[in-house]
Amino acid sequence: MAYLPLLVELRKDGVQLGITQQGGIFASLHVRPILVERVIVAQLGDLTLCRIRGEVENGTQKDYAIRGDGALVTGTHLCVPKNNDLKREIMEEAYCSTYTMHS
Repeated sequence: MAYLPLLVELRKDGVQLGITQQGGIFASLHVRPILVERVIVAQLGDLTLCRIRGEVENGTQKDYAIRGDGALVTGTHLCVPKNNDLKREIMEEAYCSTYTMHS
């Protein structure tokens, strides 16, 4: 039972755990949604990004797009509103993450 505290912490962090037919444990982790969803919600409260979103929707803005998840992007870049708390959170996540991915 030495693993029990670790398993409890993993569950609290949203990791889905399961047991294989051979008795092993597997984990399923979805990393993307929380921070990206916060950016999408914040986009909807930013006047400039709302204006750009409207232009994309009516076809007058070609430099931006709206992804399937509702995120406003330019090329492959997510548009982050002028929100210092959100920007700080993004920077902390990038700095503290074990894995950093660039496309």
